[in-house]
Amino acid sequence: MKNVSSSRMTSICNIACAVLMLILLVLQFMPFWTVETEEGANSVSIQSFIWFPGDHGDLEDSLGETLGNEEFSVNDVLGMPILVLVAGAVGVVLCLIKSGSGFASILPAICGVAGVWGFLAKPAFRLGSTWQIQLALSAVILVLAIVSIAAMIREARR
Repeated sequence: MKNVSSSRMTSICNIACAVLMLILLVLQFMPFWTVETEEGANSVSIQSFIWFPGDHGDLEDSLGETLGNEEFSVNDVLGMPILVLVAGAVGVVLCLIKSGSGFASILPAICGVAGVWGFLAKPAFRLGSTWQIQLALSAVILVLAIVSIAAMIREARR
């Protein structure tokens, strides 16, 4: 990779981050948890649970029962999905518009840290169907953001 300039490396990393964050955002809105109800199986996405918790009381009860936490509520898992949504959505746009700027990589770094932290620190997320994929995406986004920021710093030192 010695032949790749720092500014080109930043652009490549930012575009890759934009694509991966877009995939991560789509997965946040796809079915994640499945709950058995009287009417049958009900699939719920992470973002649906966060933004419409009143519609998913069965999921809240099921997660609380599985985790052994009778007081479980949506507030226990609120941080990561909001950070991923905001940093991811704004980061996609910023990484595409300002792909040559290492400063654009700050939002993917926030998105990656939030995803890694959320999936590793919150057991409720590890009960979902695509948590490993989303964890891996978050980790790759974080690594690419760090590489982009490092390339920017390297370029500035020249």
